[in-house]
Amino acid sequence: MKIGEFAKKHQVTVDTVRHYINEGLLTPLRENTQYNFSEIDDGVMDTILLLKSMNFRLDEMKAYLLVQTMFTSSTYSYLGSFKTDFEKKLLENQKEIEKLQRVNKIIEDKLSEYNKGFSFKRGNRRQL
Repeated sequence: MKIGEFAKKHQVTVDTVRHYINEGLLTPLRENTQYNFSEIDDGVMDTILLLKSMNFRLDEMKAYLLVQTMFTSSTYSYLGSFKTDFEKKLLENQKEIEKLQRVNKIIEDKLSEYNKGFSFKRGNRRQL
């Protein structure tokens, strides 16, 4: 939805909407020179208007909105996807560690053979 329709829906002026955008309270998608407001923006605007009616200052609104957007159910599901990614990466790393441990065992065995020394017989001379 465009800015005029959004302002009308929330019974505020276009200038008020622009002010909230400039203050960082509203963050609609911008396509070229026009803002495109979503359902998320509707919820944010409702919260802004509620906080305004409760005499919150703009800086207080910013703090509240930041916390509110950080800790929504969608945020937890998004963080949950990070958890899955981390678990997957952990398994990949464990497999790589096991592979490297097998390679290290082979190297250690070879070094052990070399450390036992070599015996070369040439004539009567022996080298270790």
